[in-house]
Order: sequence, then structure tokens, then C-alpha cells
Amino acid sequence: MINLFRKAQPSNLFFLFIIILLLRAAVLLNPRIYTALIIYQPFAKILTFFTFSFLSNPVANILFTAVIVFIQSVILGRIITKYNFFHKTSYIPELMYAVLSSLFTPFLTFSPIIICNFLLLWILDRIFSLYRTTNTMGSVFDMAIIISIGSLLYFPFIFIFPIIWISLLIFRAFLWKEWMTALIGLAIPYILLGTWYFWNNDFNDFYNVWLPFKFVVPSALAIEAEDYYALIPLGIILLLSLNSVRVMFFKNVIQIRKSLQSLAVLALVIVAAFFLLPNMKINQLMLATAPLAVFMAFYFNNARIRWFYESIFLLLIISIFYFQLF
Repeated sequence: MINLFRKAQPSNLFFLFIIILLLRAAVLLNPRIYTALIIYQPFAKILTFFTFSFLSNPVANILFTAVIVFIQSVILGRIITKYNFFHKTSYIPELMYAVLSSLFTPFLTFSPIIICNFLLLWILDRIFSLYRTTNTMGSVFDMAIIISIGSLLYFPFIFIFPIIWISLLIFRAFLWKEWMTALIGLAIPYILLGTWYFWNNDFNDFYNVWLPFKFVVPSALAIEAEDYYALIPLGIILLLSLNSVRVMFFKNVIQIRKSLQSLAVLALVIVAAFFLLPNMKINQLMLATAPLAVFMAFYFNNARIRWFYESIFLLLIISIFYFQLF
């Protein structure tokens, strides 16, 4: 399978979508495990502007999310190709993203994090462009506003804000104006929203909305503690991927080196937020799919022992099916 996606053939997009569906087959055939997701987030009710009635159907929900994951996989692949991460174009990044987005059962249905992943891909494109961008403050402002908007839908998204400052340190010399621009961009959506509440004499509601509340969206699956065992094959692949990045690091151009450093920090921030913040759900780790997919692509693009890399990838696929079925 890996060898197939190493080839830059447009037909691989068809196979990619089939794989995304197959990785959801066990749940599609047993939709009884579908339950509602209770979101504890400020402004999660923004999502009610959209019609969620069809998402209350488990099959429709899973299929809708599968289409979104496919689109996000293609976007990630285009970003990787745009900035020449690899010497040879392939569909490995798309495949890795699709697999990681199916790793845990709660990843398979629609949630605000799915929307935030679109925003995260947008942010990654802005980060990678810092190396050659002359109008840096414009890109910084855009990234800060994107994070702020994402935090309105899924508040922990705001904790990736430091990646803007860290990326600036990686790509450019320190300039306090750029750092202040990021803070201004982060604050603007909240200022506008607060102004709207104040204008409508509902400023107390703006304050109360920050208090914990429950808002039920039919968009997730029950999670079992045993799902954490799926991290074992993933951990092996990530170790191999990090070693591959280490070997190839100084063979890449400076822009790619800096981009890889930003991706590593982003992944660490997301994982750290999951373990350090209280009451975090496993869905939080879905934000790490894009950076981890890039690192995994380095290994699977450069691995030479076919029987080994195909076997370890198959083991990851089997673990996904196992935790969906049991």
C-alpha cells in the first residue's frame, strides 16, 4: 500500500477515499456505539447556525466527517508540495493524515475540532510562508485571528497561540511589533463579539458565556480507555519517523529545517495541552494529525526495507480496526 502512494498518480486520490471509508467500516456496520458529544466550550452555540439534524444520524455523520477528512488530506498534500518538503511528489502525507484522523474512534464523527483542523492547515501554510514573506506582520495578524476564531468554536484551540511567537523566533529575528500584532489579532474577534453583546444590552451574557455550560451536539462516539493502546504501533512509527527526520535534517534546505522545527513545537504544544489541562478529551489529539502526518511521511517516503515498513503500517491499520470492534 505504501508503495502505491509513493507514486504521484491522481488515481491515488480515489484509493485514498476508499481507505478513509474502510477505516470507518467497523463503526458504519455497528452504529449503535454512536452517542452524543457534550461540549464544554464558550460560544459552541455558534455551531447552531448550521443545520445539524442530518448529523444526528450516525451513518450520515460518519460519512460527512469522512468527506471532510478527505478534503483536509488533499489540502495538507498541496501545502507539502507547495513548499517542497520532499524531493519527489507523493501521496504519502495525504495517506498519513487520513490514517491518523481515524486512529481513535472519537475521531470518526463531526465535532468543532474538525473545523479547527481546517484553520490549523491554514495556519501551517502561513507559518511555512514566513521564510520568504516580506509582509510578515500581515501573516502574523492572519494567524492570530484564525486562532481566535477557532477558539470560539473549540476553546483549547487558543493554546496553540504560542506557536506564532515560536515560529517567528525560528524563522526571523525578534521584532516586538510582530509579537504585539499577534496579540492584537488574537483579541479582535473577542472585542468585536463583546461589542455586539454590549450594543444589544447583553454584556452580562458575554460574561456568563465563559462559565462552564453544556451544549449537546450529536457528533461523537463513546471512548474506551483501551483505545490508548493504539498508541503503541503509532509510537513505533513516530520513533522511526523522528530518526528519519534526524538523518535527513541537514540534507534539506533551510526553509524546510525551520518548518520542521515549527511542526515539532506545534505537536508538542498540542500533546502537552492534552496531558496538562484538566478534563481534556481524546479528541484534542486530532489537532496533532497534520504535524505528525508530515513527520510520518518522512519515514514512509524514505524507508527502504519494504516488508518492514509495509508490516508496521499494516499493524497500525489493524490496531485501528481492533479498537473499533472491541
